[in-house]
Amino acid sequence: ITTLLQCCVPSDSNTPTIRGNASNALANTLFFNENNRQRVARCQPTTASYTNTSLIQEEQKSEHKNNGISLLIELLQPSDEKLEYPKIFENVARALGTVVHNVDFALEAGKKGAIDALLPLCLHPDTEVQRYAAFALSNLALCDSNKKKMVDVRMPYDDNDSGEIGLVEALTKMLGADSQEAVAHASETLEILADVARTDDLAEQRKHFGVEGLVALCRGSTTNDEEG
Repeated sequence: ITTLLQCCVPSDSNTPTIRGNASNALANTLFFNENNRQRVARCQPTTASYTNTSLIQEEQKSEHKNNGISLLIELLQPSDEKLEYPKIFENVARALGTVVHNVDFALEAGKKGAIDALLPLCLHPDTEVQRYAAFALSNLALCDSNKKKMVDVRMPYDDNDSGEIGLVEALTKMLGADSQEAVAHASETLEILADVARTDDLAEQRKHFGVEGLVALCRGSTTNDEEG
């Protein structure tokens, strides 16, 4: 596992072909293999000169040291190769999505910036990159503490009047993708995040109406449903 991770890192010796093959092999070894997922979380690849900890907040560094999960997230960061070699990013997203099938690792990845790293991939022109970005996000969304981050995260986006785009909007755009698998993963993630939206709506109503007003509102809604 450690060797495969190190072969995914850009270097003079690790050509795009090597990194594409290594990232594909890595993703395959993690599929339905919890022991290998554990190995990713335990290993510490000797790539300190490459790994950038800017996405890890200071208060989280002592709790979550750099490991294979950190490196996978870092490998998804913006680069000139993202468009030229989409297969690498597809494989790394697939590997990360498989690792975070473990809820503990999903929590760790969420704290290390996985959601921010995956958002740009949801807008990638390659539908397979979109597919596995959405796959990773669907597993991350199963961890409650990640849901709020996923609803709130945004990034610069020139095609919107506001100059930015959020993950929910990016996933909604993906529903029009040519890949049925990408559409399915995006739809699944949006369905999971819908619970957060409903919870936030109730919290906002409670803030404005108070508990008694909210109860009355719910009763009125129930009555209307029965009448309808």
